[in-house]
Amino acid sequence: MLNTDPTLTRNRAGTSWWKRGLAKAVLPCLLALGQHTVSQAQITITCQTTQNNGSAMVTVNFTNTNPDPVQITNISTWTSSVAATSATLWWKPVGISANPAPVDAPNGWTAIGPQSFSVPAGSVQPVMSGIGLVVPGGATYGLALALNSSLSYFNTTGAGITFSNGGCTVTMGTNVGWGGTTTSAINDRGFVGTITFVPFSPCAGTPLPGTITGSSLVCTGTGTSLSLSGSTLAAGITYDWKSSLTPGGPYTSVGTGFTHSTGPLTASTYYVCDVTCTNSSQTSTTPEFTVNVTGPSAGGTFTIDNTLPTAGANFNNFTDAINTLNTLGQCGAFTGPVLVNVTAGQTFPENPPALTASGDAVNTIVFQRSGAGANPLIVPTGSAGTADAGITISGGDFITFNGIDVNASAVAAVEYGYLVRNASVTNGAKNNTIQNCAITLNRT
Repeated sequence: MLNTDPTLTRNRAGTSWWKRGLAKAVLPCLLALGQHTVSQAQITITCQTTQNNGSAMVTVNFTNTNPDPVQITNISTWTSSVAATSATLWWKPVGISANPAPVDAPNGWTAIGPQSFSVPAGSVQPVMSGIGLVVPGGATYGLALALNSSLSYFNTTGAGITFSNGGCTVTMGTNVGWGGTTTSAINDRGFVGTITFVPFSPCAGTPLPGTITGSSLVCTGTGTSLSLSGSTLAAGITYDWKSSLTPGGPYTSVGTGFTHSTGPLTASTYYVCDVTCTNSSQTSTTPEFTVNVTGPSAGGTFTIDNTLPTAGANFNNFTDAINTLNTLGQCGAFTGPVLVNVTAGQTFPENPPALTASGDAVNTIVFQRSGAGANPLIVPTGSAGTADAGITISGGDFITFNGIDVNASAVAAVEYGYLVRNASVTNGAKNNTIQNCAITLNRT
């Protein structure tokens, strides 16, 4: 990748590595759309047309000030190298207000693409078409356009640099417009190019309510953003969000718009949304969606035994155990020790997810061999990524693996036995121990 932005540097602060490597590429998520009707009138916002800098990514906020949804269809940008042959649009249903990196799925971004293109270098050229990203009325979405090689942008000064057309606005400037790459962003960079969108046609008949999406588990005193998936998207649709502290209601109206921010929650809360077509006066209601509220989890003693199902305090495999600990640990370090006894002599053919939960100096997380016999053996198969491992610790602290072997000698797609890495530039993996284990890889 050609990098012409002199400010771009790699920051590995807070990173602890069992073996050095790159973070695994995350498969892009797809946008789920419901029933919708789009008019044919295309509207283009033309942003800055001159450039003085460049790298591989640039971000903007896209605000739809219309009451009804619009659909982004096409994007062009200044390509500065003939090596640029593919583009990916990453999006978030909230505006950018701070460093967006890493721009990836674990950080809340969804990818559209990559799409291939072949255009000359040295001018604004079309790089994506048929995008299909729906931005609801009144919503602001953060967008990050990334090429496989250099795109050009311009250096900005100050905040609130805007370009508008058709009731929509593209914003860049300080803390909104970032350049660089998806893993290392640079502030005060501006998008060069165009964004094309189309408005939606009027609704008719009974709208589809769809289903509510969002986090189903939050920590006490925090909240989440809820949205709809599979609902009718058209002009003339209104939304009435309702909540209750009791399953099934009675419900109280709490907001309008395609999305709803719950605000801080202190108890589990139940939500529905009434979706109305104002042209037909017909209304449909979503199924109830529960947002469970919890605090830091207590520890406990568990087992991993693949002769028994995942139930109670036993897990059939490492994947189930790690997923459970990650869920229990998302509201902070455990308030008691976690001990996971893994049955000796057993083999686990799996690719466990990254362990993100944390302990502390007193309440540690320990996976250890249990019983007489050979060490338990994880046999990962890996993937097309570049950071596959038998066990990955991502940002977790005070974790010990004692007597757990990894053997990937049968495949060449596993890069690491144990990979201990930071979750972000501010969340390192600290005070972790790997001991009494054998690691066998097929690396040349």
